[in-house]
Amino acid sequence: MSCLAFSLVLLGLTSASGGVKTDTFKNVGLRIRRPNTYDQIPVAPNQERVLLRYVERPEKGFEFLVSYMPSVVIIDLDGSSTLEAAQEQTARYLPNHSRVKWRLGPARKTSEGDFESEVSEHPLFAEGFGGAQVGSAWIVRGEERVVAIGGVGIERYSDAHKGWRKAAEEVRFLRIDEPDLEKIAASYEKKGLRKGNYRARVRKSLLRGWKYEDTENFIVVYNAGNAAQIKKICRDIEILRTEFTRVFPPKEDMDRISTVRICHDLAEYLAYGGSLGSAGFWSSDLRELVLFATGKGLSNWTQADTRGVVYHEAFHQYVHDAIGGFEPHMWFNEGFGDYFSGAAIRNGEVAAIRTADWRLPIVKSALEEDELISWEELLTYDREQFYDDDDVSMCYAQAWSMIYFLMRAPSVEERSEWKEIIPEYFSTLQTVYEKGLAELEGRTVTNDAEELEKVMEAARAEAHQAAFGDLDLLELQAAWLEYLEDL
Repeated sequence: MSCLAFSLVLLGLTSASGGVKTDTFKNVGLRIRRPNTYDQIPVAPNQERVLLRYVERPEKGFEFLVSYMPSVVIIDLDGSSTLEAAQEQTARYLPNHSRVKWRLGPARKTSEGDFESEVSEHPLFAEGFGGAQVGSAWIVRGEERVVAIGGVGIERYSDAHKGWRKAAEEVRFLRIDEPDLEKIAASYEKKGLRKGNYRARVRKSLLRGWKYEDTENFIVVYNAGNAAQIKKICRDIEILRTEFTRVFPPKEDMDRISTVRICHDLAEYLAYGGSLGSAGFWSSDLRELVLFATGKGLSNWTQADTRGVVYHEAFHQYVHDAIGGFEPHMWFNEGFGDYFSGAAIRNGEVAAIRTADWRLPIVKSALEEDELISWEELLTYDREQFYDDDDVSMCYAQAWSMIYFLMRAPSVEERSEWKEIIPEYFSTLQTVYEKGLAELEGRTVTNDAEELEKVMEAARAEAHQAAFGDLDLLELQAAWLEYLEDL
């Protein structure tokens, strides 16, 4: 069942009806009075034209279902001259997590807003759901501006529907008072921090209550966490960055920076875009490492767990950029993510790499039950195979154990051909991808997604061959099994 379909059956899990809350946003020039049962969620950088985003709060105890709850976005329609144009833009810019095509029906009702605006209400449909209405949208036309309020999963005639219809009628357009991005960017140049324009845009998008910290290679934005925890995360990710560079040298200076987004808790993380069952993710499209700070709704979650997730996702970000802008094989990417999540950082350096206590028991159990995946199979698993519901836990655990073996086992240190597996794999990825991109540039098709994917696949295939092609995988696997028994 898709997220959208599931959201339509969760209407009974919404929190009890409440009053209204007035939000004033000078940076987007809006004041709205909206239902108090909705929480504001950050807008992702790739959600074009979306000004504000809200998600209905689930009942206590059901916070883990927040990503399936009714949601509302407010969209800038850039002064659409006609109602038809406004409808088309609303459908185009509604966030599309469920990969559906939105469609707005004809105006069901048109009314005068409280502040010299005209409001039209439209049924919202999603193709592929039998023509059923999945929400409502309101287009608000002021003298100079037009916005849309799009609500997915909001049942007609419900309190939420009435509340958001009233919110549309009471939208007030204000003078937009944006921060001076050029001034902010210039202040970074004076501090010697690069990418001031990027950092300024991130700061501009922060919701009320969110804070930020800058480091050399990151801007950390957060909605929770005590000062000591945030300070340690900021320090540690730079120390790890140095370690990543030592182990996996980039071919050239890496100029890009990324955002580390630390949500308040699991519910806010899921509402922002995290997957249920995950604790963090790296998005190359957003340039963000996203996680949560507090274990509300989880048992035995600690600050050390939060830092481990940061370390894991920071590796994904680094290796993506270090090899040219794509993902290596899953065993390498996730295995090293878990490997570095065990980093013990002391006195400004990575002092040790601990075993992954949450992975080792899974591998040990599979070893006893003879349920381990062969190296020949796992080394070539793609994303779909690695994340298969039946195998994902085993894949993560085994990938970690394979990396831990290749990086730490005495038997690997004693065999030069085994010791070169990781360096050979990494350097071949870099070289082959760089060469493939150069060939594409000569053919002027560098923006062709299909051709780029072929180059990535070729780089992964050649890196696999360079690292493992001349090795006896059964011998390597036998040494790994022997090492596992003593861990």
